[in-house]
Amino acid sequence: MHDTFLHDDLEAGIRGILGFTGQGRTFETYAQYQLADDWLFEASLLFFEGCESGAYGQYGDNDMVTLRVRYSF
Repeated sequence: MHDTFLHDDLEAGIRGILGFTGQGRTFETYAQYQLADDWLFEASLLFFEGCESGAYGQYGDNDMVTLRVRYSF
């Protein structure tokens, strides 16, 4: 799910995966801001949850923060 703000320059949302067979789940919140036509700024937080034997739960201690800046010319 996501939505746009500030004349569609800012996009914020959540996305994730939910495993129904005991694999666990992932959850990510993100935001990206388009400054003019050449700059893009992104930030996200990604969380892994579930039991340690699951496909996603085994990464439970490896949550991530991502920051990205892109310039296009």
